[in-house]
Amino acid sequence: ELVAAKLDALRALARLHLQEGDVNALRDAVLQGEALGGPDAFAYERALLHAVTGEAEQANAALNRYLDAHRDDLEAITFFATLQIGAGDIQAVRAETLPRLKVAVEAKAKDAGRAVADPRDQYFLHIVTAQVGLAEGNLKAARDAFLDALKTRPDVEAVRNSILELDLRIDDRVAAGVHAEEFLSYDPTLPFANYAMGSNALLDNRPEDAVVYLRRAAVRDPRMPYAPAAYNDLAEAYRRLGRWDDAIAAAEEAAVLSPALAIAYETAATAYLGKGDLEGAQRAIDRAFAVFQENAPGQPVDPRFILTRAKLCAAQGKPDEAKLNLLELRPRYNDLDPAARAEYDALAKDLDLF
Repeated sequence: ELVAAKLDALRALARLHLQEGDVNALRDAVLQGEALGGPDAFAYERALLHAVTGEAEQANAALNRYLDAHRDDLEAITFFATLQIGAGDIQAVRAETLPRLKVAVEAKAKDAGRAVADPRDQYFLHIVTAQVGLAEGNLKAARDAFLDALKTRPDVEAVRNSILELDLRIDDRVAAGVHAEEFLSYDPTLPFANYAMGSNALLDNRPEDAVVYLRRAAVRDPRMPYAPAAYNDLAEAYRRLGRWDDAIAAAEEAAVLSPALAIAYETAATAYLGKGDLEGAQRAIDRAFAVFQENAPGQPVDPRFILTRAKLCAAQGKPDEAKLNLLELRPRYNDLDPAARAEYDALAKDLDLF
């Protein structure tokens, strides 16, 4: 009993280290568990360790060894499906693993004397269904499955983040706003939900509201994979409020977090331009174009870059070059957001372009 208690404690410790992303501590816990109970006693935790260190084959082997002895472990079956999806074997998940998971969920309900499965167990079915939808590019189906999962486990922040991320990828701003507002009612500090609300406020040209939300989203936090975008949006909100130095600082932080985020340099350029620092604006917009071309060769440049270059040319006393940039941008006018279109119209009027 003492050995079993120690193994349980080590398993709990291993899961904690996994959540914290501390691979070395996870490895230490696995090694201690294996030394105490043997390899089979810690096969699942060994599989987790292999997975986080990118050793897919070893993870698969360890997990199969574990499932041979624990065929109805819902979490382990879900993890197995994740490995299959990562290997591109989606058909096997649909044909074998999802049915196996469903049988295990029903068996667990029967053993407990329940006619209907526990919602906390159904959660695993929804998660695998969502992962299949993502792998197949069916974003709406994936979001629906994550929403079903959230109903069974409303405490899982990763699921809430996945829903919001899919809202944004689908470009469903209404749903993003509704979901973010709901999630913030539970925890006002949630970075991803604040990001969704701030981005919506920015698109509606409400920079004061955007700053309130985006300051909570622009954090270096493992829960916030969109931190560079949040810093960039915060910079844009500051720019619209005329807070040039704050805008430059936020844009530069976005670029530090993600040097390939070309839009961050463009945002910095607009802030330098507003501040009257034309040299700084030129350096930043040149960098924006260069980074974009490095990371998206052959792709049409973001229309905001061209607009900023036009504004800079006008500020430098080069009206003809500014007009050429506006004419280049004209066919993509509708690709600009409302605030950028207003800037285009104002500059075109100042230059007597039309």
